[in-house]
Amino acid sequence: MGADGERLGTVHNVTMNTTTGELVDVVVNPEGDLHGFDRTDAGRVRLPASSIQGLDDYLVVNPTRETWKGSEA
Repeated sequence: MGADGERLGTVHNVTMNTTTGELVDVVVNPEGDLHGFDRTDAGRVRLPASSIQGLDDYLVVNPTRETWKGSEA
């Protein structure tokens, strides 16, 4: 979900650095338009680990969907 509380999609997969164990990115099945991020061949969005603000029952990602809607891919 975005920092504004809006649901952005569901987690499809995560990418980890196998040497360091660090999270690289989270691959999301988007709900609606998300621009400005890399996409997989299947159209899923790759959210970089640096955009994740919090983790609980949801991943909280910054910036919000409104910011992404205004970005060019």
